[in-house]
Amino acid sequence: PLTRAVPFSTFPLFRLQDKVSEIDQYHPSDMGHTHRHKNHIDRLHYINKYHQIAAIEQHSPVVTLYNARNGHQVGQLKGGRGVPMSMQYIPEQDALVTCCADMTMCSWNMKKPDHHSLHGDAGLHQMKFCWPTTQVQTCLCWDAGHNLLYSGSTAGTIHAWDVNQRQERNRI
Repeated sequence: PLTRAVPFSTFPLFRLQDKVSEIDQYHPSDMGHTHRHKNHIDRLHYINKYHQIAAIEQHSPVVTLYNARNGHQVGQLKGGRGVPMSMQYIPEQDALVTCCADMTMCSWNMKKPDHHSLHGDAGLHQMKFCWPTTQVQTCLCWDAGHNLLYSGSTAGTIHAWDVNQRQERNRI
């Protein structure tokens, strides 16, 4: 059978009215992005309570926080020595925990200060504590029912952590 070439303009994706710039309320200049990434984004984690997205940039020790509604940068988690591999928000502690390539795990304060606070944003996005691990942890998962943070290591081991005590409770 004979085949016939179909011009690109007949596909819905390529019609003028389907271009992003043709959407009525789309204004690229309104985004106000001044932060540019030097490397690829390795991980994203949505923090529902604050409608924020935490981003781990490849080879960077900094976790950048963005407003999920408008994309504006709202903070950074700085001060960790290692490059974060993964992260998990723990609602019960209002903390974001990161596991890093230097065999550490860090807990970061996400709690917004009381509006009556004399210190403004003091403590917001600051490291609460950091503790060593025996292996590099690459993924995290919080279990509120058991109040444990589970991590998977590069050696294939699953660890169960008591974050408050910064102690390993079990290993599989």
